[in-house]
Amino acid sequence: LKDGDPVLVEGKTDFEKQYDYADHFKDKKLFHWESKKGTREDNEPGLAVINHKKENSNIHLFIRMSTAASRKFLYCGKINYIKGKSDESFHVDFELETPLPENIAEEFTKLSL
Repeated sequence: LKDGDPVLVEGKTDFEKQYDYADHFKDKKLFHWESKKGTREDNEPGLAVINHKKENSNIHLFIRMSTAASRKFLYCGKINYIKGKSDESFHVDFELETPLPENIAEEFTKLSL
């Protein structure tokens, strides 16, 4: 990942089952992301996520709740790697540098339940 490369996370409200990742907000400051299959903590894409701060790279989080063409992405800010583990995919917890506003956090965490 290079500075300015966003992590794009699309909401799961109307996606086909094959794209139903386990991405979700745990609360207004913590975000859980699931990579595509094949990314692990010991390969290049996984290590880029883990070491992004050491490499002076920023990860930016954009969210949209629908695939509808009229829905735009919401910029949620910079996020930082906290922890992760692999199985078929890389499951990562990130911390937002700036917590989500209460009204947005409430909406996103409702969808995560």
